Amino acid sequence: MTKLIQEIKFSLFYKKGWGVKNTIPYKQITFANLITTYHKPHLMDQYAKILESDSQQQKEIKNTLLPYITPHGTFNERNDKSITHHNEHLICLDIDGLERWDAVKVQEHLSKQKGCAMCVLSPRLNGVKAFILLRNPIDPHQRYKHLDQNKDHIIQALELNGYELDVAQFILSQSMYLGYSPHMFFNEDCDCADWDLNPYIEPIPKIKAAASPILKDHILYDYYQSRIEKYLDNQCDRLVETLSKKVHPYRHNAIGYCYRLASWSHYADHYFMEIIKAKLKRAVVKMYGDEQTAIDNNALNSFEDIWSTNDKNKNDIIDNIIDEYKCSINLKSLEQ
Repeated sequence: MTKLIQEIKFSLFYKKGWGVKNTIPYKQITFANLITTYHKPHLMDQYAKILESDSQQQKEIKNTLLPYITPHGTFNERNDKSITHHNEHLICLDIDGLERWDAVKVQEHLSKQKGCAMCVLSPRLNGVKAFILLRNPIDPHQRYKHLDQNKDHIIQALELNGYELDVAQFILSQSMYLGYSPHMFFNEDCDCADWDLNPYIEPIPKIKAAASPILKDHILYDYYQSRIEKYLDNQCDRLVETLSKKVHPYRHNAIGYCYRLASWSHYADHYFMEIIKAKLKRAVVKMYGDEQTAIDNNALNSFEDIWSTNDKNKNDIIDNIIDEYKCSINLKSLEQ
């Protein structure tokens, strides 16, 4: 067993029927303990049930009958501020939403990569979880932002083109459920990967979003831009409603839902998106009860990290509005 593997520690959480609602760890475990846990008869029994269950039943089994760990370290309680040990050389990767055959293919591929200490199927057998060891340590305070900046680099380094990493797994105190399957790989003598993360670059504060795709000096600007803004505002209101229904301990994970709206900011101007941001930030505070509680649970920092994304994701509905706008410009030109 290598020195870096010996230094890895996790918090193990299990309380029957509670899932992630239980935020107090059952005990601290080592990497060797984790391997033993994966082969426990209880996990094998749940695997047999999952094979015979539909999607909803699988969720129920995962959320009530399976243990989970915090892969990035140990915690007195599952929130970022309560960390007691940080696995500074380890990154946990999560690829979800796969067909079972594809998940097995990805699991087998990652198991062959240098630096892979563990690679397993997710409990519902529709995704892959992997531990990769890196030479250089990761700052726990910048873990999410550093890995988010490197997500495309990680995909290329591991030859996973065409797949997408779930960035929520980069959150310091993020949970990871354990589930048995025949497709499991563990390497206690693992060496570090041949590649490493690109250096962390402090994001340049946004002073404005990308220019709206609707030209302001065009006669149809107000109509089409207002449609885009109304759509974004409606999506914001729906997300605010969703956040209002989230209770401890689901609150911290729910902040990740804001990423989608943040990645659409290039469709509107800076001032409009600041209004959207303010509404969501207020919803996050209300979700925790008050601002001080949100600060104490690192919720506002997590929100700012997610909102500062430079990703520019496509939105088919907005793109259709833009296409209508372009057609209108062409028609106006013909009329003239």
